[in-house]
Amino acid sequence: VAVARELAQPIWKRPPKSFKDLFQFPHPVNEWESRIHAGFATCLASIILIIGAARPDIEAWWLYIYLVFGFLARFLSGPRFDPQAWLVVLVISPMLKLKPVYVPGPPKRFAQFCGVIVSTASLILYTIHQREAAYWSLSILLILAIVQSIYGICIGCFFWHLLCLTGLIEEALTIKSTSEFRIKKKANSTSSQSFEDSKI
Repeated sequence: VAVARELAQPIWKRPPKSFKDLFQFPHPVNEWESRIHAGFATCLASIILIIGAARPDIEAWWLYIYLVFGFLARFLSGPRFDPQAWLVVLVISPMLKLKPVYVPGPPKRFAQFCGVIVSTASLILYTIHQREAAYWSLSILLILAIVQSIYGICIGCFFWHLLCLTGLIEEALTIKSTSEFRIKKKANSTSSQSFEDSKI
């Protein structure tokens, strides 16, 4: 967990030690931070759809670019290069003082990959003036983001675990994807915490 927290820091707080280190993804991941990101995606997708319905003459491609960039940056390197992630990790999450809920990293990374695919497809359709198809695909992303942000149900993670069951995912990643993380307080300290990683 300590390593995951280190990987979740912005690039200026933890410069990469190697090229490979640049593309590491945090494991485990704080579920609350994932839900906050889904809330941002919900708001952004809603704004794009509202603009498309109310003012179709206004170009919203720049909002699409921001949406795609966020998913791509988090998929490749976690929060390091995403300004939205910096806001979540450094400001929003500490301000809300939510008890961390740690979940495996690989399924969350796959969920970000799904976000990249859907948002990029919608952007391409938007730029070639297939606006109706673009809004339908964006609506799918909106629904998935709402489910994640409000109910904590990660559909991308669900499909990842289905792939694990089919044997398409290598064993090491499957084991990482079924890790369970429990926060345990030390007996002689009320402020410090230790972490246990078990397999389920």
